[in-house]
Amino acid sequence: MAPFAKPTSLRILLRAIGLFVAVATAVSLPVGYFAVGYANMVSLLNSKADLDARLVAKYIHTHDTLWKYQPARLSDLLEQTDVESDSLRKRIVSARGALVLDEGPQLSSPLLVRSSPIVVTGAQVGRVELETSLQGLLRETALLSLLSCLFGAGMFLAIRTFPLKVLDQTLGTLANTNSQFDAALNNMSQGLLLFDSSQRIAVVNRKYIAMYGLSPDVVKPGCKFEELLRHRKETGSFSRNIEQYIAQIGSANVQGKTTNFITELPDGRSIQLVNQPMPDGGWVATHEDVTERHNLLRAHGKTETLLREQKLQLDTALNNMVHGLGMFDAQGHVVLFNERYREMMGLPAESLLGLSLLDLMNYRKATGDFTGDPEQFLASILAGVRAGETTTKIVENVRGRSLRVVDHPMANGGWVAMFEDITEQRQAEQERDRNREFLDQIIENVPVTIVVKDAATRRFVLANRAAENLWSFDRRDAIGKTPYELFPKAQADIMTEHDNNAAQADGPTFFGEHRNLGGTDTGRIFTSRRITIRGDGGQPRYLISVIEDVTERHELEEERDRNREFLDQIIENVPAIIYVKNARDRRYVLVNRAAESFWGVSRANILGKTSYEVFSKAQADRINARDDELLEANEPVFDERQIDAATGGLRCIFSRRLTIQDGHGNAQYLLGVVEDVTDRKNTEQRIAHLAHYDALTDLPNRALLREKLEHELSFVRRGEQLAVLYLDLDHFKRVNDTLGHSAGDELLIAVTARMRTCLRDADIFARLGGDEFAIVQTGVQQPTGAAVLAQQLRDVVTETFYELSGHQVVVDISIGIALAPDDGTEVDQLLKCADMALYGAKSEGRGTFRYFKPEMDARMKMRRSLEVDLRKALIKKEFELHYQPLVRLADNEVSGCEALLRWYHPERGIIPPAEFIPVAEETGLINAIGEWVLRQACAEAATWPGDIKVAVNVSPVQFRNQGLPQTVISALAAAGLAPSRLELEITESVLMQSNETTLRRLHQLRDLGVRISMDDFGTGYSSLSYLRSFPFDKIKIDRSFINDLSNGDDAVAIVQAIITLANSLDMTTTAEGVETKRQMKALRAMGCIEMQGYLFSPPRSSREIARELVSHRKRIASAA
Repeated sequence: MAPFAKPTSLRILLRAIGLFVAVATAVSLPVGYFAVGYANMVSLLNSKADLDARLVAKYIHTHDTLWKYQPARLSDLLEQTDVESDSLRKRIVSARGALVLDEGPQLSSPLLVRSSPIVVTGAQVGRVELETSLQGLLRETALLSLLSCLFGAGMFLAIRTFPLKVLDQTLGTLANTNSQFDAALNNMSQGLLLFDSSQRIAVVNRKYIAMYGLSPDVVKPGCKFEELLRHRKETGSFSRNIEQYIAQIGSANVQGKTTNFITELPDGRSIQLVNQPMPDGGWVATHEDVTERHNLLRAHGKTETLLREQKLQLDTALNNMVHGLGMFDAQGHVVLFNERYREMMGLPAESLLGLSLLDLMNYRKATGDFTGDPEQFLASILAGVRAGETTTKIVENVRGRSLRVVDHPMANGGWVAMFEDITEQRQAEQERDRNREFLDQIIENVPVTIVVKDAATRRFVLANRAAENLWSFDRRDAIGKTPYELFPKAQADIMTEHDNNAAQADGPTFFGEHRNLGGTDTGRIFTSRRITIRGDGGQPRYLISVIEDVTERHELEEERDRNREFLDQIIENVPAIIYVKNARDRRYVLVNRAAESFWGVSRANILGKTSYEVFSKAQADRINARDDELLEANEPVFDERQIDAATGGLRCIFSRRLTIQDGHGNAQYLLGVVEDVTDRKNTEQRIAHLAHYDALTDLPNRALLREKLEHELSFVRRGEQLAVLYLDLDHFKRVNDTLGHSAGDELLIAVTARMRTCLRDADIFARLGGDEFAIVQTGVQQPTGAAVLAQQLRDVVTETFYELSGHQVVVDISIGIALAPDDGTEVDQLLKCADMALYGAKSEGRGTFRYFKPEMDARMKMRRSLEVDLRKALIKKEFELHYQPLVRLADNEVSGCEALLRWYHPERGIIPPAEFIPVAEETGLINAIGEWVLRQACAEAATWPGDIKVAVNVSPVQFRNQGLPQTVISALAAAGLAPSRLELEITESVLMQSNETTLRRLHQLRDLGVRISMDDFGTGYSSLSYLRSFPFDKIKIDRSFINDLSNGDDAVAIVQAIITLANSLDMTTTAEGVETKRQMKALRAMGCIEMQGYLFSPPRSSREIARELVSHRKRIASAA
C-alpha cells in the first residue's frame, strides 16, 4: 500500500482549535474574575447596608425624636459592622432626603452604591447608603487579562505543535501496520471476506478468490454481496437460491448470531463457512477447505460418539452418586469433583478445578461452615497421603450432618476424598469400614460397582473394589471367569439376560431396582445400568455394568411419601380453611375439610371448578378478591374482613394468599389460608377492655385514669379547676383476713355501688388496686366542692353495715385530696400529692379526709428516708436486742426474758420500734429483721442459765411466711438452744387470719417443742374464741388492763376473769407493764403466775442481762 499522506485539512483544524482555545482563555478568565468579584462586592454591600439599617432602626425606635441630631452616635452604630472602613463611604439620609450623616474617604470612580431602607414600626424613616470604588477590582482584572493572554499564547503553540508530531508518528506506524496486514491477509490458509453495512465487500484476500476460481476484476472492494453470489453461481461454486441465502445471512446478522456450516462443492471439496456479525451491521466471512478433516471426522465419527457417550456415562455416574467425590493432585489442587462433593462441603456453585484444598477450607471457614484451622486440616491430610495411608474420619458440619470422610492416597502423590452422609445410618455404617482404595484410575475410586465383561465371551475383564465388596470375591479370581463360575445359576441367568438386552440396545439401559445381586437377599436395594461399547463395525465389544446401592435414597423416598401423607392429614384436619387454585384458570385443585364446613359445599362440588361455578357472584367476588393483585405483586397478600359463613352467621376472617411457583419462577398455583378469627377478635376486645378497666368493679384502672386526668388537666392549664380524691377503705385487710378474699371482693363491689350514687357523669371514678380508689372531680368550685364530695362519700359508705357471707361488716374510708392548679398541673405530681394527703388522713386516725399540704411531702420524704435507712440497718449491724425479765411470783425467780428490738441510728439516735416496725411490715423487711432477732435471741439465750427462757415477738407478716418453722429450727440448731426455752409471742391479728394454714403452722411450731404465747390478750375482737381453737401455752394480759387496776372494779373483774380462765385451761398468765407494788399485790392475790415491768427491771442490754442472770438473779426478782 502507498504511504499515508499528511492531511492538510487536519493541520488547519488543529491551528483553528489552538487559536480558539487561546482566545477563549485570554477572554474568559478576566471576564469571569471581574464578574465574581463584582457579585461578591454587591452581596457584601447589600448585607452590610441591611445590617446597618436594622441597627439604626433599633436605635431610632428607642430615640424616636432625637436620632436625627445625634450623628456621632449613628456613626458609632455603623462602625460596629465595618470591615474595611478606609474603602467605604457611609451616608444616612432622612425620608425627606436630608443628609443626616456622611462620612468616609473620597473615593475614585467608577463607584458602586447600595442602599437599604430604615423601617421603624412599619414606616420608612430614611435609608442607609454605602459607596465603594471599583478601581481596585478593575486593576486586578487588567493584570489577570495580561496573564491570560500569555497563557493562551502558550496553549496555542502547544496545541499547534505537539499533536502534529504525534500525527506524523501515528501515520507512519499505520502505514507499516497496513503493509503487514496485507501480507498476513493474503497468506492466510482461509478465504476471508469483510462486508460493510451496505453488504459490499470491504476486504477480500487472494485465498478466497483462488478457492472458488473467481475473477479478481469482479471480486474486489465495492462488489455487492449479491453480485459476488451471482459470479460464484456462474463459475459453478454456488448452487443455492441467492435471495434466500442473502435473507438467511441478513437475519442472522440482525440477531447478532454467528453462523457456521459446511457446504459441499460439486468437485467434492468440503468448505466450512463462518459468518461473524459486527456491531456496525457488516460481517466477517471465513471460508476454509476442511475436506481432509471432514473426511477424517466422518471416518471417526462413531468413535467420537462412543467416547462422548462414555464420558457422559462417567459424568452421569459421578454426578448421580449419593457420595461426594473430590480428587486432588500432589500439590493439593482439585483435579476432579462431583456435585455431591460441592454440596456436602458447602462450596459455591462454580468450577473448583485448579483451586487448592487450602483455598476451599479458608472459604468454608469464612462462611462459618468449618470451625477448625484450615492449615492444620490440610497438614493432617497430607501427612496421611505421604505415608501412603488411607484415612477415615467422622465429622460433624455446622448444619448438623454427620459425614464420613475417606482420603485415599494415589501413586502420583495426590489423593481422592470421598464424603458420605451417614447421619441416619451412622451406627450401622460405622460397623462396615468402607476402605476404598483409589490407585491410578478414576473407575477404581468411584463408590459404585463397576464391572466390564467381554461382549463375546461374557468373561469379566475388569472389576473395581466396590464389586469385591458387593459380591464378596477377590477380583483377581473373578477376572477371566463368567457369571456362571461365580454366582448361583439363577443369579447368573438374570445377569446374562440383562447383558443380552444391553448388547441389543442402541444406548444405555436401566434395569430398575433389585434386592438380590449376590445370590441372597441382603435387605439392600440396588439399581443397575448397562453400557455397551461397540467396535468399528458396530458389534458389541464390551459390556459395562454400573450397580449402585440406593437403599438410603429409597428409604428417603418412602419417608417423603410418609411425610406427604402426614402433611395431607394435617391439611385435612387443621381448623383453618386451606384451598389451592390453578393460577391460569382459577379452578380449585385442593380444598380441606374446614373449607367444606365453612362454605357449606362438599369438595366434590368444588374441585375442578371456579368460584363462579360454585358460589353466588357476590360470594365468588369476595373469594377471588385480590387474586389479580397477588399475581401481579408476586408476594403474599393479607386481608381481614367480615363475611356471612354457611355456619355461624357473620364471622371475621383473616386470609393469607401466596403464589406457588414452578421451576421457572412463574406462578403455578394460588394458595389461600383463611382463619376464622372471630373468637380471637372478641377476646382481643375483652383484653383491651381489661387493659383499661378493673375486672372486679368495671371501673377505669390506673392507666385509664392517667389518660383521662391528662385530658382534664389540659382545661386546668386554661384556667379551670379540678380535684383528685384518693380513697382507701379503713381496715379492709382485716375483712380479707377474717372473712376471706371473696367477702373482700363483695365489699369492694358494694362500696363501689354506694360511692357511684355521689358522683356526676362528668366525674372520673377509678379503682387503683386493692382497696384504693380515685375520683377526679371537675367543673366544681374548689376547695369546697371536694370537701362536700368527700363528706358525701364517707356518709354513704358508713350509712349502714354490709352483709357479707352471713357477717355484718361496718367500714369507713380515708380520703386524701389534691387540687389543681394549686397542688400541680401534671399527672404524676397531682397523684403524688393526693396519695400523700391520703397517707396523712390515715396517719391521723383514719375515717376522715385531708387536703394536701406541703409539709406532708416532707413527712413522706422522712418516711422514705427511714425506709432506706432501715434497709441498710441490718447490713451495718445497727440493731441490738435488749431484754426485760419475766418474774415468777410463786418463788420470786426470773423465769425468762422478753427480747426487745432497739435501733441505734448513726444520725438520729435511738428510733422507737413503734416508728420503724410498721414501715418494716409494709415493705416486707420485717421477715429479714424478724429472722435476725430470732437467731440473735437464741444465740444469746444459749449463754444464760439452762432454766431461763427467751420470749420473741413474731410479726403477723412474718408469721405468714411459710418458711417460719424452718427458720425456727435453723436458729435453734445454730445456737444449740433447747426448743422448750423458746417462746414465740403472737398477737390476735395473726389469729384473725384463722384458717387451716395458720392452725397447721401453729401446730408445727408447737410440735417442735416451742412454747406459743398470745400477746396483748383482751384488746381484740374475739380473744376468748381463739383460746378454744389454738394451743397456747401462755396468755399475756395487756398493760392497759394493768394500768386500770387502781381506777375501778371493772378492770379488776376483767383481769380476774382472764386469770381464772387461763388457769382453768392450764395456761400460764403473764401481766405486762407492772410498775407498782400495789399492782403486784393485786395480781398475786388474783393468782397471776408471771409479771413483767419496770417494777422489777427496765429492758437491759444483752451483756447486762447475762451478767445479772448469773450473779443477781434473786436480786432482780426481789427488787420490788
